Amino acid sequence: MRAPARAMFLVILLSAQLAAAEGDWHAFVAPNKRHAVRLREGNAIGNCRYNQAQLIDARTGKLLLDFGPERSPSFDLGGYEEDSVVWAPDSLLVAVYLHSHRVGEPLVAMISGDTASSCTIPEVTLPHDKDPAIDGRRVQAWVKPIKWIANSTLLLRDSGLIQQQREGAFRIGYSYEIELQFDREGQGLLKSLKRREFTKERAD
Repeated sequence: MRAPARAMFLVILLSAQLAAAEGDWHAFVAPNKRHAVRLREGNAIGNCRYNQAQLIDARTGKLLLDFGPERSPSFDLGGYEEDSVVWAPDSLLVAVYLHSHRVGEPLVAMISGDTASSCTIPEVTLPHDKDPAIDGRRVQAWVKPIKWIANSTLLLRDSGLIQQQREGAFRIGYSYEIELQFDREGQGLLKSLKRREFTKERAD
């Protein structure tokens, strides 16, 4: 069997084994095939479904990190996005997208040997947050991991909608690209911030 075909076969086999072992898990296997993040639908609460998310050893099924129901992917209609989990090329860092129909945030984990730990994601103040004239309610706020630019540099997209409801109300839509650099201790630092979209219109 050729190398590409063998690699694909191993991914399919690992995913099938993980699903069969635990039932209803959807696995995102690391590039090196040693670890995986698995997701499983949980209970619905109100309009949202709160799911389980775990980082495991893909070969043994050993649990390395449980993201917990309060920090797991959530969405109102269920299902999984193919980009809910983004692995670094060297398989030592992984970003999980935690999302609902109004809020989305990332969680980054670092793997070291047979252990894993959560990384620190810095607070990033967007330029428009410094403007006192923009004091509306955040209707939507999404901070989504897009891809790893390098083994320790993560690209995220921060987008959302702000609604002001007083007289002369307006609606603001925005989108930024953020690069975070993670050091060996798992501390994230802001590397760059670029505005991609910013619109302001009356909310009549």
